Amino acid sequence: MANTVARSSKLAVAIAGLFPALVGAGNWQFTPTLTVLERYSDNISLTNADQESSFMTEVTPGFKLHGTGGRGHVSVDYGLQGLLYTHDGNANTLNNRLNAVLHTEILEDVFFLDATARVGQQHTSLVRGAVGIGNYNPTGNRAETRAVSVTPSWRGRLGSTLDWDARWQLTYADSDRAIQGTTGSNVSVGVKSGSEFHQIPWSVSYTLRHYDGGTSATRYSSMSGTAGYVVSPKTRLNLTVGRDSNNGGTSIYNKVGGAFWNIGLNWSPTLRTSLSANAGYRHGGDSYGLNFSHRTRKTNWGVSYREFLEDTFSQITGTGAFDIYQCGASLVIVPVGSGSPDPLECGIEPALPAQLLDSTELVDQTTLQKRWSATASYKTGKSLFTGSFHKSNRMLLNSGESDDYYSLAGNWTLQLGPRTASTVSLYTISAESKARQNDTWTIAWILSRAYSKKATGALELRRLERDDELSTGNYTENSLMARVNLSF
Repeated sequence: MANTVARSSKLAVAIAGLFPALVGAGNWQFTPTLTVLERYSDNISLTNADQESSFMTEVTPGFKLHGTGGRGHVSVDYGLQGLLYTHDGNANTLNNRLNAVLHTEILEDVFFLDATARVGQQHTSLVRGAVGIGNYNPTGNRAETRAVSVTPSWRGRLGSTLDWDARWQLTYADSDRAIQGTTGSNVSVGVKSGSEFHQIPWSVSYTLRHYDGGTSATRYSSMSGTAGYVVSPKTRLNLTVGRDSNNGGTSIYNKVGGAFWNIGLNWSPTLRTSLSANAGYRHGGDSYGLNFSHRTRKTNWGVSYREFLEDTFSQITGTGAFDIYQCGASLVIVPVGSGSPDPLECGIEPALPAQLLDSTELVDQTTLQKRWSATASYKTGKSLFTGSFHKSNRMLLNSGESDDYYSLAGNWTLQLGPRTASTVSLYTISAESKARQNDTWTIAWILSRAYSKKATGALELRRLERDDELSTGNYTENSLMARVNLSF
């Protein structure tokens, strides 16, 4: 544990020290933060038998660094979470939390550098282990995950004829469990038409991706070309053809290669409504895509469907527990523990707190994902109603197994005053693999208050219940929490 904390802490300090030199002089803001939390749980370890109650104290000092300069921008959010338990001193632990993003322009309009770093806590399996809300339950079903990427890119333009973009993303990801030391390289080159081809836009792209994990190495490449036709300023048709190639070492992995094609439509009848859809053939079968959004003065709607290959790095950086915030007319999704968006634009507390999304368990291999997602919100008077639905079917290409996951959530937030809000949240999660299936329900009430721009607090009552195929996997938990967030 000490080595892990030291390694992650050094990573945060190194990144924070590197960014100012890359971004250059500008506006910089360094904000120390502190979170203090007290929680009571009547089943702290989420067990079926020998349930233990416990008080848990969390103390998380950290900092936020935001900077904008003449050459780019940077954001670093780091915290060192200490958890102390009354039921068992051996359960006491330290956890790292880091989210860092850099974008800088090395040569004006030509050469760019992007970098990201993330350290966090994720459940290793939603099926085989106990799953709590957040990371305070000592279940043995979580791992600290770490991921870093560096992406240099080159961009250019040939008059009004074409634009080109080339980038090379280097990645590293690992965890305390399930994933060990995975490195990746992703090279992509794209050329697209300039303004000269306004009626018939076109593009050509090539991607070469390689990653070497603890149990396997895979290599994936894809070449495609797209030709479009602008029917009107609001409507565009697209035809894409290409070919995927793989050498993952298994017949199942190689089957997702071969020729592909799709026909697509982009339609934006108004500034508030947009639709993109495509249908065709890829990865050995029919392939579809959808992205729809619509907003009104009181509502916000979104529906999407994607099919894509996901490697180990993307799995760590794109899954886990998320908070969904209401920010103006939009829903903003951020990883739990990464801090809220701008409090001047978003609610005090998440509209949908701690939603588990998309991945049944962490695996050290490439997967083929088919994923539905939908969000909706309705605001009237002092009430805000929000809902979300996520469904994912995943094929593990190295082992040939598959799993399924879905979540359905809804909540009602009532603004009791300028600085006080009440939130009632109800959602369910279902996870299924070859060996096991279970359903988890939770209902919570949260009372949140902003005492000032630098101090917020919350009270929470929550009940959690799981129905598992194995009777030993059933459990319930009732908990009460009080939290204070401070910035200096």
